[in-house]
Amino acid sequence: ETNQTRFRLNWGWSPQTGFVQPPGYSSMSRSERHTPPIRKNKTSRESGKQLREHNRVLVKLAKHPALQSGDLNAGMGKITEAAAQTLNVEQVDVWLFNDDRSKIHCVDMYEQSKKKHSRGHELMALHYPTYFKALQEERTIPAHHARTDPRTSEFSEYLSSLGITSMLDAPIRLGGQIVGVVCNKHKGPVRQWALDEEN
Repeated sequence: ETNQTRFRLNWGWSPQTGFVQPPGYSSMSRSERHTPPIRKNKTSRESGKQLREHNRVLVKLAKHPALQSGDLNAGMGKITEAAAQTLNVEQVDVWLFNDDRSKIHCVDMYEQSKKKHSRGHELMALHYPTYFKALQEERTIPAHHARTDPRTSEFSEYLSSLGITSMLDAPIRLGGQIVGVVCNKHKGPVRQWALDEEN
């Protein structure tokens, strides 16, 4: 990571959904996506309300000066805050791989209850092999019971110390390669992630 690291987000209008969406977002119907058999969908009204809220946040983000400027450090803080508010989670982190993919480095960690940002933490692939393997193989990691889910249980001691019960992690893909991950962490009763939240 360098101070010169920069990024830019481009948003497009989808005629299928009628919502502003980031590049690469799939407009497939839910029936075309892989759906675990025991999952329950939200009602159409609930899903529509949440989609409108997601869209409102995306539009707000797209217009924010920090994202317009393309500066990583300024922009990531706005993204993690918006994600925490929209998904109603306690903590959102953004991690990026190093060049040899031996570890991920936290570029922003936002704790909603404290309104606090931090950065600089590192996770070594050698210490968390199952989690790093899941990042490479899965589109998202919806760990409802994060402390016992095989993909995230390597963090069980850390999660327990913070009261985190559920995680929803989404690998960041660029040019067909996974370059990092966004981690959403929920405190309180175990949370069953909805399909629209995963997507």
